[in-house]
Amino acid sequence: MLRAKDIREIIIGLLTVLVFAAVIVFMNRSGSVTADSNDTTYLVNAQFNQIDGLDVGADVRMSGIAVGRVVAEKLDDQHRAIVIMKINKNIPLPLDTSASIQTDGLFGAKYIGLEPGGAEDFIKDGENLTYTQDALVVTDLLELIISEGRAKKTP
Repeated sequence: MLRAKDIREIIIGLLTVLVFAAVIVFMNRSGSVTADSNDTTYLVNAQFNQIDGLDVGADVRMSGIAVGRVVAEKLDDQHRAIVIMKINKNIPLPLDTSASIQTDGLFGAKYIGLEPGGAEDFIKDGENLTYTQDALVVTDLLELIISEGRAKKTP
């Protein structure tokens, strides 16, 4: 025979499982709505020679504010990196907008920084950004600093 304490523990356990299941369902539904809602975003492509450390899902920022996300990365015929971004539709980008790969702090995550130009026409869905600046590789920068120091030290 079940005691009142046992029944209470069973009810609490069932409620916990139900709440956990509801949270998982809610997270999956909200994630798919964001990923599949093409009506609120448009795609923009950018070509880089070096995207060292830039990951799919990285922020796309303008003036420090996230305006989109990196959704794919691939290589073109000449082995250059093509980055595909989803940009919020309410953020029109002038045709001469430039993209650069930035780092949050010295060793932080990489993101794409957009600098709008002054053109009166705007980039359309699926078009390419013309002006890009590659990622700065920290180890290359450190090697450059060390070699400059050594060059100044030797007579």
